[in-house]
Amino acid sequence: MRKSRRVFVYAVLLAASAGFVFWGCSEDLSSNCDVTTGVCQDESSNTSTETSSSSYNNTGNSSSSSGGSTTPSSSSRNSSSSSSSGGSTTTSSSSNTSTPSSSSVASTPGNGAPGNCAAPDYGVPPYGAGSCVKASNGKCYTCNPDRGADCNQGWIFQLGNPTDAYWFKEVSCGSTTNPSSSSQTSNQSSSGTTNQSSSSPNLTCATVSQSITVGQIPSPPAVGCGSTTLNISQLTFTPNIKSAITSAQTINNLQVSATCGGSTKTASCPGTITVTAVPSSSSASGGGTGCSECSQTLTQGASGVKTAKTTRYWDSCKPSCAWTGNASQSPNGAAMTCNVSGSKLSDQNAKNACESGGSGYTCANQFPWAVNDNLAYGFAASHSNGDCGKCFLLQFTSNGEGGMSGTISGKKMVVIVSNIGGDVGGDQYDLMIPGGGVGLYNAFSSQISSNGGPNSPSLGQQYGGFRATCGNDVNCIRNMCTAAFGSGSSGVRGDFMKGCEWYINWFGISNNPTVLSKQITCPPELVSKYRH
Repeated sequence: MRKSRRVFVYAVLLAASAGFVFWGCSEDLSSNCDVTTGVCQDESSNTSTETSSSSYNNTGNSSSSSGGSTTPSSSSRNSSSSSSSGGSTTTSSSSNTSTPSSSSVASTPGNGAPGNCAAPDYGVPPYGAGSCVKASNGKCYTCNPDRGADCNQGWIFQLGNPTDAYWFKEVSCGSTTNPSSSSQTSNQSSSGTTNQSSSSPNLTCATVSQSITVGQIPSPPAVGCGSTTLNISQLTFTPNIKSAITSAQTINNLQVSATCGGSTKTASCPGTITVTAVPSSSSASGGGTGCSECSQTLTQGASGVKTAKTTRYWDSCKPSCAWTGNASQSPNGAAMTCNVSGSKLSDQNAKNACESGGSGYTCANQFPWAVNDNLAYGFAASHSNGDCGKCFLLQFTSNGEGGMSGTISGKKMVVIVSNIGGDVGGDQYDLMIPGGGVGLYNAFSSQISSNGGPNSPSLGQQYGGFRATCGNDVNCIRNMCTAAFGSGSSGVRGDFMKGCEWYINWFGISNNPTVLSKQITCPPELVSKYRH
């Protein structure tokens, strides 16, 4: 689904009842407007959803797949990944032109500048979107707190009529000093707060103390201008913590700057952010590398090299390649099947867990893992039984649809095919990633609950899983992983958590990145986890 925004149109709106000018934009309520300059920018968000499923028949032949539609194929049953889809919400406001009487106004001054409600500077609030503005009618207004998060948005004062009680609230004026004309002095305090005269608010930064791994985005500290908490889009951090950290380091001198009280101010953020390297494969799952062909660089058009896309899924169903009839062309035999607790089943004809009464599950230790910072191993679904037990070198050529910048393009991954899907294309690899989406049939939820997890685990959207639910919010994805699988858990849930951590740390929560691919000889580490 594509979400677009209309092109902003500059307009100067004169609010006769308010007596001051606003720079405005012709835009919906999610406009991206800079309240300090009056400039609005056009932006668009491209999102798409890739669904997947897998099919099986009454003889027990199962398959996993992923397609390019939000509606699963009627002949399919397994799941694959999707990108998060965007949507826009339009809020309509009804104008209420009545103004509260002076006896009913709030006793506190403006929430943007306590005791310092001021006339606007060139038509915009003097202390940011949430601050108090004094109109020419002698009354003072802030954004109505009933509007919630909208009060932190720059477009709020571009609506043009501060006496509209739906959007604005009359407050006590306090001091009427205009920051553009008042003299201001500032100095940096030892605590990291910018101190100024009483006529101007301070910029403050909360303590930031956390430990993350390379490829993660730190959780930003709360930053305030006076009593107003600023939105992260208004902040500039040095060093930059608004993107994924790409190297191991310790950040203990974080600085933040923002427009506060009509000028740019800087504050120090106490605390330390510790960034450690991605865990090695030996601590994650099972080693490497016996891959003699992984060092090659794939080139488009070269012999045996093709372009492809990737998707993701994990439904815990018995893999299609576990049936001996489907694996007749496999160089490594039939795939392994496990019971609900993750132990190998000796019976290759065990019924699929995605069928009623079935006991055959995907083996939980087949989650993907990092061999090093630039190479990973894992399992995937393909489009044909002829691919069962074969390995493919994938060289990522993009960061996917909205993935964290610089975290996946150029890296490589070797996958062994263990599952087949009728709607997986010949140019597609459906990567097995816990939390990647359960698809049409779901043995994953019951396997989690049978191993001490929640009875009804939240596994994100049916097609796309955690990533489709959370979008590019890495902390949201991490929290969903922990809630479903349990941080520090053992057994199958511990394996699922490791796979989820791999998706965050090594894969950078990339969403369906493209690849160049080539069939290679399977590394022994993958064969040992695949073969029955």
